[in-house]
Amino acid sequence: MDILDEQQLGDRRVRLVAFKRSGCAVVIEVLGPNNTWVDISYLADRSLRRRAAPSRYKQCLAEQERRLRRVTTEQLDVIQQQVPHKVR
Repeated sequence: MDILDEQQLGDRRVRLVAFKRSGCAVVIEVLGPNNTWVDISYLADRSLRRRAAPSRYKQCLAEQERRLRRVTTEQLDVIQQQVPHKVR
């Protein structure tokens, strides 16, 4: 198994993996308890043709980036609600 590309986004990691005998896989992992990576990949992404794998990898990467941005925005909204507003 060879890792062709890997990106870490916050507590998530997306990897493009090639197998020696056949195909590729896109692996999505989340940092779990004890700082270990837990595979949360879709079953369909574990057996991809070599031509389709890079585009699926880019799609999964974009999906995780959107998720990270959404969570960050939601966290910011919560923080802003907790901070008392200054009275003029």
